[in-house]
Amino acid sequence: MKFTFNLVALVVLSAALIEAKPHKRNIAQFGAMISIATGRSPFDYNNYGCFCGVGGQGTPIDGVDRCCQAHDSCYTAATASGCNTYLDFYHFTSKDKTITCDSSQNDACEQSICNCDKVAVECFAKNIYRKKHKGKC
Repeated sequence: MKFTFNLVALVVLSAALIEAKPHKRNIAQFGAMISIATGRSPFDYNNYGCFCGVGGQGTPIDGVDRCCQAHDSCYTAATASGCNTYLDFYHFTSKDKTITCDSSQNDACEQSICNCDKVAVECFAKNIYRKKHKGKC
């Protein structure tokens, strides 16, 4: 009985991990873009200001935070169009610090989400990152 329970638990856990993998993949793509465009760790932008990371509220505290607010709005628009911003996997290339979303391999949703991420990281690169704004809102 205990073996059966453990086996069922293992199968359920494995299914959950498999199901979660695409979400991590999309986040990893955004993270890769951040590293390419800014030279910074994507973790630097998590929990930065009022809009970078999970959720978003209030008034952006600086340019980087405004980038995150715009990114949130872009994802909201993509979701309203029927796209799944967390599960869709898109294709992009980079040369030097230039990101290109590959419209020949992306469907409309993938291209839209890729462009949301691309615009955000280009915005990050144009604005000054202030370590003191991490965890502040």
